[in-house]
Amino acid sequence: MAGNYVVIGRGQKPNVVKLKHWRDTFGEIEELISRDLGAGRVGVAKVTLTSQDILHWHKETEETYICLKGEGEIFLDGDVVRFIPGVSVIIRPGTVHAASPSGRDSLVFFCVSSPAFNPGDVINDPRGRRWEEIKEERMPGRLSGVSAHAGMVMMRLRIGIFASEKENLKISEFKGSMEFERILMVEKLLDLLERAKEVADNKDDPAFKITHEQYAAYKIVRPQFFKESIESGDPGWEEWNNAIDKQFKERMAGIKWDKIKEGRESLKKFIDNPEDATEEEISNLEKFFGSLSISFP
Repeated sequence: MAGNYVVIGRGQKPNVVKLKHWRDTFGEIEELISRDLGAGRVGVAKVTLTSQDILHWHKETEETYICLKGEGEIFLDGDVVRFIPGVSVIIRPGTVHAASPSGRDSLVFFCVSSPAFNPGDVINDPRGRRWEEIKEERMPGRLSGVSAHAGMVMMRLRIGIFASEKENLKISEFKGSMEFERILMVEKLLDLLERAKEVADNKDDPAFKITHEQYAAYKIVRPQFFKESIESGDPGWEEWNNAIDKQFKERMAGIKWDKIKEGRESLKKFIDNPEDATEEEISNLEKFFGSLSISFP
C-alpha cells in the first residue's frame, strides 16, 4: 500500500471461500476486491453457484449482482426474477434474497458490495435453502419459523431496553429497522390465517362467497397444515384433496382463537406505538410469539 491507493498484483491469488450448508457444498466465492486487500467502500467477488444459495439479507450492505455465465433465478422478498447474462440486479439492504442456477450448468456472476463485504452484516433466513416452495406459494415462511424469529426479536428488545443498554437504545428508532419488519410479518401471517379460517369454516356452504383475498390466503396457508403423508394408501386426487381439507379443518379448529385475538390486539398496540411499550407488554408478546411457534407447523 502506498499513499491513498492500493495496487493488487496479478500474482496475488484471490481468497476462495467454499459455500456450504451442512454437508452440501453448493458453490464458491472468489474475493477479488475485499477488506483484507485494503478495500473499504466497495467489494467485488466472483460467485459460482452449482445449486441454490441460502436465503439471507444484509443490515447495511447494498449488493449488485451482474450475471456472467449460465442461467438462473434470484429470489427477492417473495418475487423471483430471471437471471441471465446481460442482466444486473441491485439488492437494497434488508432485502431477503438468494440466487439459484436453473439447469445443470453453474451460475456465475459478479457481486459488487457497498460497503465492502463484511461477514457480520449477513443475516441468514431461518428457511435456509428451502425456497423452491416459496416460489410457488409466495409465502414469507412457515408460521412457526416466522413467529419464533419474532419471539427472538422481542427477547433481544426486552433485554436491550430494560437492562444495561436502556440508556443507549431508543425504541422509537426500532420502528425503522429490519427487526420491526419481522414483527409486522407476524401480523400479516395472522391476517392470512384468519382469512383462511373463514374459508375452512364455510367452504361447504353454497351461500358462502369466497373473496379473492380469502381464496389466496387459503391457498397459501392450507399446505402448511397437513402431514407429509396421508395414511390412505394411494388415493385419487379428489380423495387426497378431501383428506387434506379435513385435516386442515381439524388443525384450524384446534387453534385457540381467543388467544390469537388477544395477542393480535396487543401486537397492534405495539406496532402503532412501540415507544410506549412496557417491559410486561414486550414480555407478553415474546410469550405470544413463542406459543405460535409451538402451535403451528
